[in-house]
Amino acid sequence: MNTMKHFVTGEGGTTSLLATALDPAGKHPGREAFRAQFTSMIGLPLSSIGPVLVKLEYMAIDLVMIWDDWVVLLENKVSGAAITHNQLNRYYNATVRELENGKFAGRSSMGKAHICVVFVTPTKGTGVQEFKSLELVDSGRNKDRKVHLSWDTGLLKALQASFKEGPSDDALTRLVCDGCTMTADILKYHEREGPKTVKNAKRIAIEDFMKDVRERLRKLMRLERDLKLTRWRSPRLEQVYGHIEGDNANVYFGILPDKTNVTTSKDAILDCMLELKIARKAPESYRKTFELISRDEWATMLGVKTKDIDIDGARHAVILSGLWSGSRDELLDKSALAFCRALRTFRPFMR
Repeated sequence: MNTMKHFVTGEGGTTSLLATALDPAGKHPGREAFRAQFTSMIGLPLSSIGPVLVKLEYMAIDLVMIWDDWVVLLENKVSGAAITHNQLNRYYNATVRELENGKFAGRSSMGKAHICVVFVTPTKGTGVQEFKSLELVDSGRNKDRKVHLSWDTGLLKALQASFKEGPSDDALTRLVCDGCTMTADILKYHEREGPKTVKNAKRIAIEDFMKDVRERLRKLMRLERDLKLTRWRSPRLEQVYGHIEGDNANVYFGILPDKTNVTTSKDAILDCMLELKIARKAPESYRKTFELISRDEWATMLGVKTKDIDIDGARHAVILSGLWSGSRDELLDKSALAFCRALRTFRPFMR
């Protein structure tokens, strides 16, 4: 009988399994073996004794550990469909702010701690764009790291191998081994079911629409040699974005699938967002200039109503959202021109 079948049923259960295996409470050969494997996989010289704190769902982060002078943030995904754009940046930046105040997870004297963000996905090819988009702070935090692990290229095998070394009648070993079996079943299920739920006619139409937006942008901005256009895909958001002038600033154009319908050439509907963001590693003068511009001024520069603009001061980002209607060609033109106008508006921050 699998003792974990009612506990390891999804992302939360598999994260709890990792927390159980990494927990330093009580000496256990399986835990010691897995901690050694885990520290080797993330490339940190952490003590074999283990973390002093293992906490689930802290600040919405799946698993948080305080280990020596490191704060390890682990975000776990068992399905590519669950990946959310900019989630890693949000969690990392929130942790930086907490540490700047000298405290973290109820512990004081944490101001000098380093951060390691561990992103766990079903396969190594899943979540690559989200991982790459995570921007670590340079100033004063040059030891911070980010690591991409996957269940299928070592993590699950390391867990299984570590706990097979324990005695056969050991309760913890049996629980973890049963949990590993359930995790493998969950990963197989999402691998089998994922394409059916994500790839439907509406989704394919949105992807084709974004391809056409990108081609129009390339034609409109053929002289903008410093602009690198990239697509980022998830079930919740389809985006095209540009890294500009050494990645000091970015302009994103995204489509939200729920209300969007571009399956027809006439009477199309586009639920979209446009984001202008200064990178964390950009010069401080960029952020100071950004903070001087009001919401009304941004709206005027972008040619939109103030109510359609949101300012994210913590991320130094301007976000424009809209629900547009018209023919498919009209929406393609409107999308490309909106991106170009945002690029021109943001250009002073990119030099």
